[in-house]
Amino acid sequence: MNILQIVSSLGEISGPAKSLYMLAAGMAECGHRLCCVHYIGGECVLVERLRNKGISVVDLQKEKAGISWAGRMRMVRSLRKIIRAEKIDVVHAHHWDADCYALLASLGMGIKKIVTLHSRSYLDWVGQHSLKYKYVFFPSMDACVCVSRSLETELMRCCPGIKGKTVVIYNAPSPEFFLDTDLEARAAVRREFAIKDDELLIGSVGNFSRFKGIIHLLEALLKINSEKVKVLLVGADYGRQKEEYNRFLEDSALRSKILFPGFREDIPRILDALDLFVFPSTEEVDPIALSEAMAKGKPVIASIIGGIPEKIEDGVNGFLVLPADSEALAQKISYCLENRDQIKSMGERSRRTMREHFSYDAMIRRYETLYGLQ
Repeated sequence: MNILQIVSSLGEISGPAKSLYMLAAGMAECGHRLCCVHYIGGECVLVERLRNKGISVVDLQKEKAGISWAGRMRMVRSLRKIIRAEKIDVVHAHHWDADCYALLASLGMGIKKIVTLHSRSYLDWVGQHSLKYKYVFFPSMDACVCVSRSLETELMRCCPGIKGKTVVIYNAPSPEFFLDTDLEARAAVRREFAIKDDELLIGSVGNFSRFKGIIHLLEALLKINSEKVKVLLVGADYGRQKEEYNRFLEDSALRSKILFPGFREDIPRILDALDLFVFPSTEEVDPIALSEAMAKGKPVIASIIGGIPEKIEDGVNGFLVLPADSEALAQKISYCLENRDQIKSMGERSRRTMREHFSYDAMIRRYETLYGLQ
């Protein structure tokens, strides 16, 4: 089968971009032919990874500047040419406004059209263009994938006309995250950051925008009276938030405990080195970084938002706290500090949850079924 996937940007390692990459890689391994399209940003890590797997990548718009209406129409025409030239069977768009380009370009071509929603922001987009979605886009979609049941519920409430076209397929980490802990990698990373054996290394991974809630983690650490805690914050881009974090830490005793190494490609090794993964976001649906940590067997503390409670059972394979509640976060971190053997067992239950219910192979099979291959 020939499959075209489109996302606005591969330049930022965001949820939609990572989902496209993992799905494209999995489909290619199953013998399908992939073409991946983006139109904001140029060469980047994910583009290189896709090409290394023999997957075609097309940049419709090489400049990141705003796109005019004429430019948008040129992009639609270019996309139609790709669909014809590559004899595409399925067009799969990831989030807005990639869905608009995909659906317009494939109208009247008799091919399957799939859209995956990755965040609540899609609902805001639909609200701004309600007539287009009600009368053009939703009727022409074959399926609308939601990455959590909570998102599906919100979509159905917002757009009752899409009833019968929704399906839930959770994001799953790539196979490397399901491997057992690499003890040599764990030791090497802890040496790199001068983490002692008796120190609790807390970590979080992501593109640290404001809604990731890292400031609440820092507030929580101020409430913990222990010299045995270090925090490793690995992110693609801290942006303005890093300045805020630095100002927050200027006069505190935390500065020596917080590590900001920036972007890293060796995330499985980073996760192996952690003792606890904390994800204090104030807005999420089905965060891939959290699922990667769970697949790696990490005990986790995360906010009760979006689809997170659909993977974490409080007190069983992780802890759930209210968003922006630094006091509750501090209490759970303190508990983990004092009960390390217990949280190791919790981490193993996290790994088992991911392997049994949210595996990479299961995600690929669900999409193959959706595409009409099974």
